[in-house]
Amino acid sequence: MSRKLHLVAGLALTLIVAAANPAAAQQDAPAQSKDDQRLEALLSEADLFYKKSYVEGSQRWEYKIAFTQDGETTMMAIYLRSLGNYGNGDPINVVYAWTQVTGAPDGQLPPAVIKAIANLNDTLPLGNFSASKNGTFANMAIVMQDLTKDSLYLSLWQLHYNALFLKKELDGLQ
Repeated sequence: MSRKLHLVAGLALTLIVAAANPAAAQQDAPAQSKDDQRLEALLSEADLFYKKSYVEGSQRWEYKIAFTQDGETTMMAIYLRSLGNYGNGDPINVVYAWTQVTGAPDGQLPPAVIKAIANLNDTLPLGNFSASKNGTFANMAIVMQDLTKDSLYLSLWQLHYNALFLKKELDGLQ
């Protein structure tokens, strides 16, 4: 698939997700922090297609990304998460990235899925899997300090492949 076709597919998926997300509001949103501005610049420099929105309930800027590689697209969301402050008062931020891999029919996951997630977490070089009443997820936290466009792209690439791996493994359980 050509890069242009990847971008068109990513745009279509992102617009669908954005239209289905009424909780995101841009009006009267606060100004972005320096780290949020830096994260947005890194997304642009890494040539990632994203849509920015302010999530009122969480009081944070969030970026929806359509990540496409080898004909597979993963919709992911990323945002900054504060872990505290350094001794000099500067914030310690991580870029938290996640994607939903499967849904949970009737708000329940079979015990085999929960066990598989626990076992598969030990096989990941980066990131982790989680489960809730809403489904299964692939997650990753990336330290913001000294983050480059290349390290951000590679981290999101890893999250994409983690999600594909989990989906394949869970499909094999059925």
